[in-house]
Amino acid sequence: MSAFDDFLKKAMPKAVREVMEGMAFMEILEVTEEDLTSDALTATNAERRGVSLLVHDPVQWEFKFVMSADLLAEIAESVYASPREELAAESLNDLLAEILNTVAGRFLSVILRDDQVYNLGLPEPLTEEGFMDTHTWKKWHFTADAKPFTITMLGAFPENMNELLRTH
Repeated sequence: MSAFDDFLKKAMPKAVREVMEGMAFMEILEVTEEDLTSDALTATNAERRGVSLLVHDPVQWEFKFVMSADLLAEIAESVYASPREELAAESLNDLLAEILNTVAGRFLSVILRDDQVYNLGLPEPLTEEGFMDTHTWKKWHFTADAKPFTITMLGAFPENMNELLRTH
């Protein structure tokens, strides 16, 4: 594993923990795909919610964030202090988009130089087809209250990547 790969591997869990533990007051654990039980994967595949976010500059990347509808409702109950039955589907989708937007911004702030500006697109809901990653570059698996979720990064290194990064 290159130093850059190791840097990315550590930066995403840090960003996810900071954002989600601060927002939802839930302990976030990074796990491997092998750590996830088949029951957890089956539940996640049963009813999933997902959102994607494009990074336009200084790199062209895409982040995808997928979790079970049940975990999203649990997070929303904590964030909005309302029972899930009272939460509108639009509020849940907005929360998922806001989490990804905040995680992506935090992640980029961790890996890019302090003076490096970045440009994010608007989060977009994923369709079932969007859950399938044919060109995955990096993937991180996590659990919150023993329920899995995944963040995937798609894209490639620009030639000037070393100029954009913090020294690590």
